Amino acid sequence: MIRVELVLADIISGYYEIAGQQKAAQVLENTVEISEERIRIAETARDLGSGSEYELLLARADMNTDQAALIRSKTNLNQLKVFLTTILGDTTGSEFMVQPEIELAEKLSLEELIAEAIAQNRDLTIARLTEQAAEAEIRELRGDWFPQVDVSGGYAYSRTEASTGFSEFSKSQGFRYGISASVNLFDGFNKQRRQENARITLKNEQLRRQDLELQVRANISQVYAQYDDALLLIELEEENLEINKQTVDIALERFELGTISSIELREAQQSLLNAENRLIEAQIAAKSAEIELLRLSGRLLSRVE
Repeated sequence: MIRVELVLADIISGYYEIAGQQKAAQVLENTVEISEERIRIAETARDLGSGSEYELLLARADMNTDQAALIRSKTNLNQLKVFLTTILGDTTGSEFMVQPEIELAEKLSLEELIAEAIAQNRDLTIARLTEQAAEAEIRELRGDWFPQVDVSGGYAYSRTEASTGFSEFSKSQGFRYGISASVNLFDGFNKQRRQENARITLKNEQLRRQDLELQVRANISQVYAQYDDALLLIELEEENLEINKQTVDIALERFELGTISSIELREAQQSLLNAENRLIEAQIAAKSAEIELLRLSGRLLSRVE
């Protein structure tokens, strides 16, 4: 079961890694389009005498940089697809697309995740059963200190005739019963020793269960902190992205008017690219943490089913 969950988590994570890389490639394609527009504006300005060959060369150099980044991004995308198809056992091809949107489930509850993880964790289940067995053994050993009581009973009937030939006879009948009790006054402290060993076993199992629960809580809490941070980053980067989109639009207009240099436009363009990539990274981080939380809590298989 654990192996199935791990493989399933890898498949889902691989899918969203591809979605994120597709978005990153699309971002670079948009960057290339902006660079193409910058070259067009620089060529027009040079032809009109308001621009320089230097500005045009800078624009073309940045265009080449963007195209090289796009090629690397598509190579990474192809590698991720190959990795996913290998996990699925299908290596016939990697020419497929996935939904580019990285959708997150409704925000998960930390306390609910911990409760479900503790209830469904395999090692904890075994520890609880072992603890119950130790408690049962103690109860059984306590019985050795009580007297052993034996109860017997029966019914008797007899008839005896006289041997002289006279019609005389005697008979007797009735119930008989008895109760006896015995106590082993000394057995070399064996009962005490066995009971003490059983108590030690129970205590060890209780400590083991508590330690496992602490580990489960710590693992869930650690991943949840990453999940929570990623959600906050998504909100922040979405706001940053909108600001940078507006900045690039304004920068393009000013560059066409000649009020800013190509270097300033490039800075705005690079800021937009960075903001888009940071948003993608935050979305992937949140989704990866979400998948791991579902796996640790035992929800992952039920979500798929």
